[in-house]
Amino acid sequence: MKRVKVQEDKDCWFCFDNESIDRDLIVWSQSENFYIAMPKGPVCDDHFLIVPKKHIAHSLELQDDLEEEFEQLRDFLLDYIMNVKRMDYVYFERNSPFKFEKAAHMNL
Repeated sequence: MKRVKVQEDKDCWFCFDNESIDRDLIVWSQSENFYIAMPKGPVCDDHFLIVPKKHIAHSLELQDDLEEEFEQLRDFLLDYIMNVKRMDYVYFERNSPFKFEKAAHMNL
């Protein structure tokens, strides 16, 4: 698969280093490479985003260590949704074209 060239953009809504990021939507940010946030337009009350802190075109481009970190976060959220909230879930990845390039936003 051809790798997508991705570049940082200081105006990206999701870039963790952007001073304008809506920080009150961030639920958890202790991970080295990802954070968990609530979306601005949620599908339901328990809609979460797993967002890479740096732009990644899509999850197929995750290196092994990043994939492992992502899977741990995903599994944590799935456990919460299924065992604590006792809900079913829909899991998808959104690859959003922005003016600069593409960034991955995984949704639960």
